[in-house]
Parts: sequence; structure tokens; C-alpha cells
Amino acid sequence: MVVILFLYRGKCAAEEDARYYVLDKYLADAKAEATVYGKVNYYEKKSGSYALYLKSNYIFLKSSKHYLKDIIIYVSEKPDVLPGQQIVVNGIISEFEIPANPGQFNQKQYFKEKNIYYKMAADSIVVKDYHYNKFKKWLLDFKEKWLSVYESVLPEKESGTVCAMILGEKSMLDMDVKTLYQQSGIGHLLAISGLHVTIIFLSFYKFLIYIQMPRKCAIPVTILLLTAYGSLTGFSISTSRAVIMMVTYLMAEFIGRTYDMLSALALSAIIICLQRPSAIYSCSFLMSFGAIAGILFVLPAIEQIVFKSPQRKKYIYSRGQKYLCYIKRVKRIIEKKTLTDCERKELKRQYTIKFAGIYIKYILNGIFLKLLDIFLSSLAIQIALLPVMLWFYYEIPAYAIVINIFVIPFAAVLVIVSVAGGLIGIVCLPVAKYILGSAYVLLNFYSLICDIFSKFPNHMIIAGKPDIWQILLYYIILIVIYCIYRFYKETEFDVLHNIVCISGMALSFAVVIYTAPVKNLKVTFLDVGQGDCIFIQNNKFGNCIIDGGSSSVKEVGKYRILPFLKSNGVNVVDYMIMTHADADHINGLEEILNQSESGVKVKNFIIPEPADSIKEEGYYNIIKTAAANGVSVSYIHQFEGLRDNASGINLICLNPPKDFVTDSVNAYSTVISLTYGKASFLFTGDMEKEGEKNVIDILSDSRLTKKMGLPQRYDVLKAAHHGSKNSTTSEFLERTAPKLAVISCGKKNRYGHPHAELLERLDSAGAKVVRTDESGAVTVSADGEGKKLFLNFYINSNN
Repeated sequence: MVVILFLYRGKCAAEEDARYYVLDKYLADAKAEATVYGKVNYYEKKSGSYALYLKSNYIFLKSSKHYLKDIIIYVSEKPDVLPGQQIVVNGIISEFEIPANPGQFNQKQYFKEKNIYYKMAADSIVVKDYHYNKFKKWLLDFKEKWLSVYESVLPEKESGTVCAMILGEKSMLDMDVKTLYQQSGIGHLLAISGLHVTIIFLSFYKFLIYIQMPRKCAIPVTILLLTAYGSLTGFSISTSRAVIMMVTYLMAEFIGRTYDMLSALALSAIIICLQRPSAIYSCSFLMSFGAIAGILFVLPAIEQIVFKSPQRKKYIYSRGQKYLCYIKRVKRIIEKKTLTDCERKELKRQYTIKFAGIYIKYILNGIFLKLLDIFLSSLAIQIALLPVMLWFYYEIPAYAIVINIFVIPFAAVLVIVSVAGGLIGIVCLPVAKYILGSAYVLLNFYSLICDIFSKFPNHMIIAGKPDIWQILLYYIILIVIYCIYRFYKETEFDVLHNIVCISGMALSFAVVIYTAPVKNLKVTFLDVGQGDCIFIQNNKFGNCIIDGGSSSVKEVGKYRILPFLKSNGVNVVDYMIMTHADADHINGLEEILNQSESGVKVKNFIIPEPADSIKEEGYYNIIKTAAANGVSVSYIHQFEGLRDNASGINLICLNPPKDFVTDSVNAYSTVISLTYGKASFLFTGDMEKEGEKNVIDILSDSRLTKKMGLPQRYDVLKAAHHGSKNSTTSEFLERTAPKLAVISCGKKNRYGHPHAELLERLDSAGAKVVRTDESGAVTVSADGEGKKLFLNFYINSNN
């Protein structure tokens, strides 16, 4: 049924979603004033604001009334409302952001998986019905008390981690910790999953049985608290899956039936998909269910390869019991009544040292088997989830399996100590300090382990986003391996079977991480809002970035440029070129240079060298940043460049000359001419009239253009200064005569870019105009023979 629903959503998602996106036709300008009548479900703290979730909503927009089950309201301060209250919200309603670049986070898809289709920025909130849900109010108060214990006892970083781990409250989670855990492969600890739920409630259930509570009472009490905990933490997909499976286990115990994990997994998937149909494609759904599928299907096959036969596995795991049986047997001999006291003392003396050795063997054997279990389970989960991780994150942590060997054994202690400390702290805070001290030590141990492995070479393997065919082929190979395991389950695996299975796994790994080399030239103009970023890619020449910054998008390097690079499988930037030091051209570059842990390495940083009198602070700061991160810094001047005979790429600087003197920072913008066979590109930065004059003079000199291999006209022009009124003059266009003009600017930017005057000049010059604010990332591919330029607009082709 789950597979059928998966295929159905893939085929009919657009038709199904049309009935929910009912406001799209009213939001042609992306936002509009509206009034919402709805019931408060819950609210949570976000970075710098609060998110209020409403259900059963009636929306009044432009004299029309619509019904939406769920909507999210953003407010700047903590809302004075309670769960279950009916409220009226006035504000600006808008659509969620769709990705404008490959690799960029899809906010619209993320909220659709939660059954939320629109967002609203609230101007005013009025309570119409003060009746509220007392149970949810009690849970909310209890959660705030619980959170306050962690905030009071633990330092800020550790308290944020524990709050995320135990209560699902991620607003206080330190971003450095989140990044460190994710890049180390232990990010699952920060999400409430089966590990947490099993540790907490299975321990609680067994405690009730231990204190002699009847099983018929212990199970309902555990289920009641389990459901309350799920509601308390927001019932995320991973929490819902864990809660449903745990309830199924307890109900099986209650009615005296055998628990089947596969049936429980399928049941939880069906229930979640019925509530949230779009969740079936979400990262959390696929990761959560994929992990359990790895344990159920991949782990047995791996164990068959490792142990060869079930009998051998049983023998290895029973070895510890044999040690204990031997000790018990000797003790029975010693305690025989037929022995005299002297004989008994002599036997005890003889076996004391031997017993100590056997106990040590027993303990070491137990530790070995526990670590082996963790290693094999982690390996199985990594194998099952590899395509999913690459699809959503484009990279895999190389040492995740090893790190989990250090982390998982202490997870139960960490969870139990954190829960016990939080609950006891509500009653007696001083006692909680002693209990949570253990959590503090363990969290610092985790950070230490992650820090150590993050220093290892290639700790992140950037493989890029795989194609659908790669994912299908990967799982087909795994299914074949599983079928081999099932066929030979009751017999010993011979060498041939091992070779076939291991080779199959290696083949599947190679298939899913394969990234096709860019044989020709591929130039992408990224949508970075009000700014510039150009990425040039060729298999022989390497990877080159020209500029990377924005004045309208925060952390553009982290959220737009790096995801784009990683989704394309780029782990090395051979050349990073800065045209000039304006923030909207370099703040993203600084982020990439600073984020050495991101896995993307920059080899060469190339900058212009104008006169010292016009070099501003940003110019020197980015040089220091590059040098501090071990990146080679070099200067490029007029007539210098990169000529690569192997690839046929010729990259020449046309502006500025060395020690160029000007009154404007924009005037010394580096102008780059790029030719690949008969295809030609001109990148102009924020070039002004002085730079235009230099370029026109060079291009007008036929002997010079022939000597330097410059074209008579350009196929593609990056319009200067985001399409400002006075840039890209008619004289310049007459000389360059571009076929295609790309304008990089932000949506509805305050500067009015691109100006109508420029668009008229480009139209008169016969240039086709494409804009990143309308089309998203613009990719131009050239075959080098001048036959054709291939255009791709990311928004139009992918959303």
C-alpha cells in the first residue's frame, strides 16, 4: 500500500495539490493582505521570531473566502494565545519560496510535507473565543518548565543540544553543533527517533514491571505517557513512526501476540501517509523508514557475509555464556560436600586467578560483540540510506560508521540522564545539577570525537545529487543481493557468494556516486538575489567561480552557492575570481573561504590590482581571509589570463590595467573574456564607463584581438551592474553585439534593476535577455564548435 501511494503521489501530485494551492491566483505579486479566522494548534520559537500554527482556517482575501486546514503565522514576539483558542489574524499572506538554483533548499516542498501551503506575517492578532484545550495547555506549561531546567543547569550550547534531543526544541540549538553532528554522521541524535523513544519508554515500561505493577496496568500507563510525549514534542515524522511502532509493540504484549517489526513499520507508514500524503517524499520520512528497512533487510545479508552461517553466528554470540558456564561448573565442584576444607581452599586459590582471566575475557567478548553489532547496524543503515542522503544533502560523512561506534554505546546513558535530570529538576533543581553533569560530560565527549574526525582528510565525500536512474539501479542491485541472501539463508556462504555480494555492493556504491564529467563548457549564472555569482565548469579546465555575493540574501554562500556546488559534485574550486570588493560580489566568497569544514576546497584566489588609493577595507579583508585559510592569492591584470590548450578554453582579463586609478570602486571591476572554440562569453562585473572604454579600445584593435584570440562579437554577455540605467551603453553593445544578455538581480530590488532604458538598448542591439530574478539560475552550455548554445532556466524547468 505504501509503494502504491508513493507511485500515485509521483504521478498525480500536481492534480492533488491544485486543490490546496487555492490562493495562488490571488498572489501574482507573491503577497497580499488577508484576514485569517482559525484555531490555535501550537506555537514554537524560531530564530528571532515565533511560528504560530493554526488549523481549521477561513481566509478572507480580496473579497473571497477560502478554507485551509493548516497555515503558519509568523509573529515577532511570543503570542499571547493558548492552544484551542479561536483567533483572528490580519497580515500579509504569501507563498513559500521555491528554489532558484540547483541544490537550494525547497521551502515550499518542506512545508507541503507538513500540510502547510501558505505563510503569513501577522500585523495583529485578536482572540475571539477564549476557551482553550486544557490538556495541550498543561503540556505546553510542562514543556516550558522542562526546558527551563536545561537552560538553568547546562551551558547554552549543551542545553540547546539536550533540548533538541529530548524535547524536539531546536530554536536553541547551536548551529555549529548542528553542523558538526550532521557532518560527523550523528545528526540522528538531534531528532527524536526510535532510538530515543525506545530508550525512554522501554526503560520506563520495564521499570514498572520491575516494581511489580501488573502488566495490564503498566502497558496502558506507558502508552498514555508515550502519546503525551509525542504531542509534547510536536509529532514529527520520525517521532510519529517511533511512537506508532512502540505502541504496536506494547499492544502486542497486552493481547499476548508476537510483535512483528515489519508489520509495525508498514502500519506506521500508512498512518503517517494518510495524515500527510506529501510526507512520503520528505527527507525525514525516507531517512526514518529507510533506517529501519536497513536493519530489517540489509543487516541480515551483511551478517550472512560476515558469519557465513546462522550456526557460526550463534556460536560466536554464545561464547560469553560458555565462559560463565565454565565458572559455574567449577564453583559447583568446589562447593561439593565431599571435599575437605583444605581441598576447597586449595581449589579456590588455584582458580582465583583463572576466574579473573575468564571474567576479563567475558567482559572483552561482550564489548567486542556490542561494538560489532553497532558497526554492522551502522553499515547497514548507511547502505540503505546512501541514495537518500545524496539526494537531499549531496555528501556523505566518510567516518560516520566509526564515529557511531564511539557514540551509540553512551546514547542510552545520555538520554536517560537527560530525561531524569530534566524531570527531577522541575521538583528539585540542585539535584538536577548533579545528574545533568553526566550529560554535560558526554556531550563534550561527543564534540571531541567529532572534532577529531573532522580534522581527518576527506571527512566529507561530496558526490553530488544522483539522477533517478542511479538511485533505481542502486536499489535494484541491493534487492538482487538480498535475494541471494534469502536463497542461501540456511546454508553456509561460500567464497563465490561473498565475492558476488561484496562486488555488488561496491558496484552499487560506484553507480550512485558517479558524476558525469562536463566534457564541453557549462556556465551557470546563479540567482543570488541582488548580487553576482557565475560558475564555469569544464572537465579539463576545472571549476571557476567569478564573484559570489548578495545584498538581499543572508548567508548566500552557505544557503545558495555551496549547495549548488555540492549538488554538482564539486569539491574543488580551481579558480575563484573576484571582480571587485563590493559586498554584493564577495560576501559569499568569504563564507566559502572560511568554511573549510564544508568539504569544498579553493585552490587559487584571483583578484585585480588597482592603485592603492582606491583599495577599500573589504579588498584587504578578503585577501587576509584567503591567506588565513591556506588559499593561494594572485593578481590578474589587463591582457593576462588562463589559457588551457587541453580544454581549448581561453580566459583573458580586459580590465583593469595594473595600478588603475579611478574615482569609483566599480570602475576597476575585472572584465573577463572567455572563449571555448567558437563560443564566447563576456563577464563584466560592475564595470562603468572607464572600464567600457578600455574594453572597446581592445576589441577595436584587430591585431590585438587576433593575437589574444578574442572574438569579433560575443555570444553571451553578463550585463554590468545588475542592469543599471547607465551601464552597458549603446556603443559597448554595438561593439560586443551579444546574442544573449544575462542580468543578475534580485526580485523587486530597491534599485529598480534592470532599468527600462537598459532593456531597450539590449532589445535594439538584438540581444535576447534572461534575468535571474525571473528564471532562477541560468545555465548556458557550449559545444565549442559554435553550432549551438543550450539554455536552461532552473525555475521554469524544475518548479
